[in-house]
Amino acid sequence: MVNRYLVFCGDVYYAGGGWCDFIGSFSSLEEAKGKDTEANIDDKSGTWCHIVDISTGEVVYERKHAHGGHQLTQERSRTAR
Repeated sequence: MVNRYLVFCGDVYYAGGGWCDFIGSFSSLEEAKGKDTEANIDDKSGTWCHIVDISTGEVVYERKHAHGGHQLTQERSRTAR
């Protein structure tokens, strides 16, 4: 069964993409962001992460590494459902 929030993470230089970057599905956004944090700490999530809400088809969370090693995190505006 696929839950509402899908987590995709990978490296910018890695050519896999798509389902190859799928980490898992989660029932809450907080749980999905926790999985990104866990994978990032273990250095398994790569240089970027998107969390997609499959009920809207939109990216609701995004993390990427900018130049100089800084990490940028953005939670997209959305109404809690």
